[in-house]
Amino acid sequence: MSKARAVALEDQPPVVLTLLAVVLVVNMFLFAVAYSSASFHGVERAVPDPFAPSKISMQFDNGISIIADNLRWSTSTAVAIMQPKIVAFLGLEGYQFGATAPHPAVLGASIVNPDYADSVSGSSLAVQAIPTLNEFSAQMGSLFAQ
Repeated sequence: MSKARAVALEDQPPVVLTLLAVVLVVNMFLFAVAYSSASFHGVERAVPDPFAPSKISMQFDNGISIIADNLRWSTSTAVAIMQPKIVAFLGLEGYQFGATAPHPAVLGASIVNPDYADSVSGSSLAVQAIPTLNEFSAQMGSLFAQ
């Protein structure tokens, strides 16, 4: 190769990369022809297609299921290890997780701690009886009747 040609290729990297790409494509084509014994009359065996939709979706599903299984396992392991430490840090050792408190049957009613109600009953914050739904509707009816 002449010195002028070598300098021209060294100064232009896009030309070199383009030539390398062309060489790779030509070699892949020749490999496919040799593998399949292709001629102008036909092909003895087909070249496998690794990007066929059936193969891609199967591999994608397998990959997603592996990732989901690993994520599920790591989450359950982390919860099992960290839950006692977090509960101890927050001071909730006696707390029953998932237990629900009894809910009052009357709209607007609330459950009052008896110790708190006894301590403030003499003050202006005395706990008053909460009317039932029937009493409330009767009071509202008498209000509107006037």
